[in-house]
Amino acid sequence: MIIKIDELIRLDEFKNIRLISGSKGLWRQVDSIGWLDYEFVKYQSNRQYYSKFNKGQLVMTSFLYAKDNAFLTRDAIRHLIDRDVSGLIVNNVFRIDIPETVLRYADAKEFPIFVTEDPSADLCSLTIKLHDYIKDIERAEFGDKEIGALLNTPIPREEVKTSAMRMNPSFLPQITAIYCHKESFLSDEEYVKQVTKYQKSEIYDRHNSLYRYQNGFMYIISSEDLESGFGNNYINQAIDSIVGDPSEYSIGIGEKHYDIRELDHAMQEAIYASIINRKKEDIFTAYHDLGSYQAILPLAEDPAMVSYAERLLEPVIEYDASYNTMLLNTLLDYVLLEGDLHRLATDMNQHENTLRYRFNQIGKITGLNPIRSGDYEKLALAAKILICKNNM
Repeated sequence: MIIKIDELIRLDEFKNIRLISGSKGLWRQVDSIGWLDYEFVKYQSNRQYYSKFNKGQLVMTSFLYAKDNAFLTRDAIRHLIDRDVSGLIVNNVFRIDIPETVLRYADAKEFPIFVTEDPSADLCSLTIKLHDYIKDIERAEFGDKEIGALLNTPIPREEVKTSAMRMNPSFLPQITAIYCHKESFLSDEEYVKQVTKYQKSEIYDRHNSLYRYQNGFMYIISSEDLESGFGNNYINQAIDSIVGDPSEYSIGIGEKHYDIRELDHAMQEAIYASIINRKKEDIFTAYHDLGSYQAILPLAEDPAMVSYAERLLEPVIEYDASYNTMLLNTLLDYVLLEGDLHRLATDMNQHENTLRYRFNQIGKITGLNPIRSGDYEKLALAAKILICKNNM
């Protein structure tokens, strides 16, 4: 995953750091942090210490050795540019005026130079923060690839265990998962912020792991005894520690598995449950509460399933488009409430007779009336296929 300077400077740690040159170089990629200290002191000039600077580094310095002669900064900056370093951050505690010719050269080479003159600035802390940020993003990329391989490739059980140990060597034998899918875009900055929050929370445990997967968080919980500690209180605490506001997420809970070689099942179940949670008002949805959705979700995009749903529901969709009605939405909500007409009337703030009229209309269009139990089963299957397919 590519991390650019333009992304890093949006972090809070850069609020007192200003760009003085090389504004066209913010596209540069950063993969490590380095320090420039003594490397260009005159008596070291014939040594090769300065060869440690490499492409992709964001370099920090105070230019201590140049405090009495600002022109000594020239050789250092030229060398960093020659080494294809990504940029330079100067803690200018000595109020060094970097020569204008050097700044113009950096501009021409699209080499960003940042300066802070804040007495409270701590580049050591900034180095650690940036290093951790880069590692967190690398970890996110690793997690996305590792989880993707587990879920999308047929893998023998022993290889699932091997993959789990790569993800966290401290995993315990029993395993489950919580998947939090963000409905809007999950940025790198937000991902790192939430991971940092989780790492400082009471639920942080070396036996568990939090990874980014697609546009969400996959929280893997391992234990010697899931029965004793994995209940609704823990789930709610975990959700609060990971995402904060659950209204922005669709959240699913996988089953408890008593063999770590079933990690892929736990994660897939959590994802399936999160898909159904999108259509519900509950904070989270557990896989064991999905009922027939457990059978439908893995096959929702199968041509035969899609054909069945289209054959029954396409006439309703066309009728809605022609007459500006909401028959399909009413049917889908009815199915999501497991055919509870009274709850549907309450949720939609409609009289039950109004809803019966709509269902009669569906009956005239399709030959199947949702109020009749036999017809309901056929329409409910089509509706559930459509719900799953549209939210995959």
